Amino acid sequence: MLSLSSPLLAAAGAAVALACCACGKPAAVARTGTTLPVTLSEYRISPQDVEIRAGRIVLDVHNAGTIAHRLQLTAARGSRVVAASPPLPPGQRTRVVVTLAPGDYLTSDPLDRHDTLGQRGTLNAR
Repeated sequence: MLSLSSPLLAAAGAAVALACCACGKPAAVARTGTTLPVTLSEYRISPQDVEIRAGRIVLDVHNAGTIAHRLQLTAARGSRVVAASPPLPPGQRTRVVVTLAPGDYLTSDPLDRHDTLGQRGTLNAR
């Protein structure tokens, strides 16, 4: 039977903790151009964190899920809704045109509180 000493267990725990610290939030996806494809599915928005040039952009929204979803873009400071898609049945697409000032925005699916289940992200207009 193997016996592990306390220092060995402590070292293993430290290695796991360091590995978890390196697993932080992934870097934002940088997009060029004026069209941003956005995919909605069960409790996920993809890309989840995106950086795009400020100005007029087209959000090409696709519901790849099995239930209805809706994309909403909100100013990060305050709760002002900047743009929103209609509720989309599974498989449907829509385009949302919006002019964004430089700043930080939140993406979410407020439909049936999907955002509370993780369906949210960020959009940084630079």
